[in-house]
Amino acid sequence: MGPPVVFRGAHRSGEPDYEFDYIDGAWHLTFEFGHLQPGRTLWPALKVYVGAREAATVTLTGRVMADGLSTAASCRLDLTARVSESEGSLDELLKRLKALKQSDDD
Repeated sequence: MGPPVVFRGAHRSGEPDYEFDYIDGAWHLTFEFGHLQPGRTLWPALKVYVGAREAATVTLTGRVMADGLSTAASCRLDLTARVSESEGSLDELLKRLKALKQSDDD
């Protein structure tokens, strides 16, 4: 039986495609970047949001595979979530979220 969730597609025309799968109890996010070159920085075509209901640290691990690498290179990202409760109308909450997004974009 296949994974319960499969998400595929390109975010913008000309950007690398991505694939989101849930396999054997773990999420897998796959990107095809084409030609990797030393010193070149590539960014995925989507943003990934991680939510938590309580304070937690989530570790994301990854592998970079390329024809020029004899073995896959490993990478790791630790995300720490801080959680707080907030009350207000829907409009107030949306304004707060918009302000947070703008501060993240700066």
